[in-house]
Amino acid sequence: MMQKSYTFTAVLQKLASWTVAPLPTTIEIEAVSAFGRTPVRAEVSGKVWSTSLWTDKKGKTMIALPKKVRGTLVEGDVVEISFEFDYDRFGS
Repeated sequence: MMQKSYTFTAVLQKLASWTVAPLPTTIEIEAVSAFGRTPVRAEVSGKVWSTSLWTDKKGKTMIALPKKVRGTLVEGDVVEISFEFDYDRFGS
């Protein structure tokens, strides 16, 4: 059975125009929507937002940090991120 919430540390990376935090491979997720998206409620630096985890074609799962959430954090910064699954947000 999968956990409902996780906390992990990651180094921020740029992916096109996005700033993302890759999830450790030890975190097991289940994509439940189009484009491999999994709805979550996330927190970084005391800021909470609704977003999605997504898995790219190579199997790497990540979470994007929008500017309003990351503030002054940039590529290369180490962050601690917590999230919990929010499967009900996309409906069944």
